[in-house]
Amino acid sequence: MEILRNTSFLCGHFSMNDWRVFTDVIKKAGWQLDILNEEELTDCKNYYYSEFVDFIHHNPANDSKKRKAMLDGIVRYKKKFDERISLKINDEKSVAVDIDSVDFYLSPFKTVIFAIAVKMENIEYNDMSRALLTMRDLCHYSEDKAGEFVNKVIRPIYDIYALVQDGKVESVEWNFNTLVDNGNKLKLFQINEIAETASLSSSRFDRMLYDMGCLMPLSEREADDDDLYYNKVMEAGRVAVFPDWRALALFDSFTIVSSPLPDFRRGIWTNDYYGMIFIYALFCHAFLLQYDSNFRAPDCDIKQLEADILLFERRYSYQRFSYNFLPLEISQALERALELKDCMDNLHNMVTQASAVYEKESDDKMNKVLTLLTVITICSTIWDLFSLIDAAYSFENTGMGYRVGIYILILVMLTLYLVFMQNNRRRR
Repeated sequence: MEILRNTSFLCGHFSMNDWRVFTDVIKKAGWQLDILNEEELTDCKNYYYSEFVDFIHHNPANDSKKRKAMLDGIVRYKKKFDERISLKINDEKSVAVDIDSVDFYLSPFKTVIFAIAVKMENIEYNDMSRALLTMRDLCHYSEDKAGEFVNKVIRPIYDIYALVQDGKVESVEWNFNTLVDNGNKLKLFQINEIAETASLSSSRFDRMLYDMGCLMPLSEREADDDDLYYNKVMEAGRVAVFPDWRALALFDSFTIVSSPLPDFRRGIWTNDYYGMIFIYALFCHAFLLQYDSNFRAPDCDIKQLEADILLFERRYSYQRFSYNFLPLEISQALERALELKDCMDNLHNMVTQASAVYEKESDDKMNKVLTLLTVITICSTIWDLFSLIDAAYSFENTGMGYRVGIYILILVMLTLYLVFMQNNRRRR
C-alpha cells in the first residue's frame, strides 16, 4: 500500500536540573522560543479552556516570581532543520526522510520532552514503517543504516542532554537510551494519508489501523472476534467518529489513518491533537514515571513527594479542557493507552501508605519523648515535695526524706514503664 504522506513526531523525555540553565544551553545551540501571539491565543481559547491553553502554550515571561524554581507551564523551543536525509532500511534499500524540526518542551517538575518532526511522501507502507522503526529504536542505531539521522538529529539532542546533567554522562557509542527515562524507544505520533479509505470495510479499516499503529506488515485478514488482545486494544484505544479517518492510541504510539487531508485540517491535527493533547499526555506520563521512581529511591522524602503529587493534581491535572467532544475523545483514548489513571491511583496508594507509616513512626518517637518528659516531670515534682518535707521536719537520720523520695521515684518509674509497655502491646 502506498502512503501518500506520513507526518510523524518521534518523542522522548528526560529530566533536567535547572530549566534556566537548560534554556541558556539550547539558545546557544540555535533553538528559539516558540510562543503564540495574542491573536492566536485568543483563537485557541475559543476551543479550549483558557487555563489549559495558558499551561500548554506557556510564556515564561508570565512565570510567578515566587516560584522561579519551577515552570508554571510548558515552554516550547523550536529549531528548524528542513533537511532531507537518507535512511537505510535493509542491505539493499534506502528511503528519503524529511526532517522538519526538533522541538523541546520544558515542563514543570524539571521534565524535558523533545520531539523530532519528520515527513515521508509517496512511499510504500512497508518501507515507511521500517524507517520509523529504525529512527525510534534508540538502543540499536548503527552507523551504516542510521548514521546520517544520528549525526544530524540525535547527537545534537544528546549533546544538550549531556551538558545539563550534574554528573558526567557515560555515553555508549550508537546507544542513546538515556535520552528516554524509563524506556527503550521513542514514542510515536503519526498521520498516514492514504487513498483507499472509502473502499475499506469497517473491520478491514480497523485491522489496517492496528497494524500501522504497531508498525507491523499489513495483514490481509479481517478482524478476528476471537483475538482477545486485539479486541481489547481496539475497544480501549480506537477513535472512530467520521468515515474518512480513524485513530488508535497504544502505549507507545498514536496513529491516525486518513484520506488525503487539506492543509488546514492537517494543521489542526498537528497543532492541536499532537501539539496540545498528545504533549499533555506525555507530560502526565513522564511525571508519573518520574515520581514512581522517586518513591523507590533510598533517600525518598515522602512528605515532599506527597506535596508534589498534590501540586500536580491541583495545578496541572485537567480532566476536561475543551469545549468540543473530539479532543476529549482523543484525550481519553490516550489516558487509557498510557494507563494514566491506574498509575496515578497506584502512586496515590503507595504514597498514602508510606506517609501513614512515616507519621506512625513520628508519632511513636514523639510519644516516647513525651513519656520521658512526663516521667521526668513527675519525678521532679516528687523530689521537690520530699525536699520540702525534709527541710520542714528535722529527721534524726539526715537525708532520710531524700531516700524515701528516691524509693518512691523508682516505684513510679517502674509503674509508668509497665503501663507504657502494656499499652504498646495492646496497640499491636
